[in-house]
Amino acid sequence: MIKLNEIWIGDEVKIISKGIIGKYEGTGAQKHAFVNVKGKMHLIPASDLEIHSADDEAQVELDLEDEDAIQTRPYKRFEQYLDLHLEKLNPDLKKLDPARILDYQVKAAAYFLEEALFRRVSSVTIIHGKGTGQLKAEVHHLLKSTDGIKHFIETHDGGATEVMF
Repeated sequence: MIKLNEIWIGDEVKIISKGIIGKYEGTGAQKHAFVNVKGKMHLIPASDLEIHSADDEAQVELDLEDEDAIQTRPYKRFEQYLDLHLEKLNPDLKKLDPARILDYQVKAAAYFLEEALFRRVSSVTIIHGKGTGQLKAEVHHLLKSTDGIKHFIETHDGGATEVMF
């Protein structure tokens, strides 16, 4: 079993029970992790995950008849805002390197946008704060490179960005 607060979004993980390799995309409720396997998001218990090593090449194809333990698109309720402040997003990461924290925040924003597009919402708000402006710049760069976004505008005196799809 891995500790979810010790891995990073984008790290390769192995679903032990299935032998499937995927990318860690974030933490869900009740010690579950979002794992992206071939473009499909799954919610997996942390107890069924381990860090994937380059030596472990036994990737097994997902058996479509045996997906009982894997939940797809697990959200029942979708919040139309994302607060990227570390205290809200993942307080356990506060002591880490700022570059890794920024990477985590940008990947969380990318996943949030993907989920919003999937759910066909008309708009969302991303709260990035004012700070140095580095996170806001990264979020705006992400928005410019994401298909399906009509436009975006700064709100809350520059501490947030509203995105229209």
